Amino acid sequence: MDSELRQLKAQVNALSRAWLYLAASVEMQGGLDPEAFARDLGNTRWPGEAIEPEARRTIDGLLGQLAEARVARQAQAQPN
Repeated sequence: MDSELRQLKAQVNALSRAWLYLAASVEMQGGLDPEAFARDLGNTRWPGEAIEPEARRTIDGLLGQLAEARVARQAQAQPN
């Protein structure tokens, strides 16, 4: 069971990383309105499901990381 849990965590981490790269890439190409995306994804719910609290934390964390990446890209684009 312990190895299965480690494998599942690794898979979730890999999917999260891929999701962040994909979302950032689409955003940088102008195919994504960051505010609308965050709002829409932030409204995602799993009513009555036991996964709701952890799923919400995960979505919020991913949106936070995406926002941090956006700020970092904007800072790099600023002339010194």
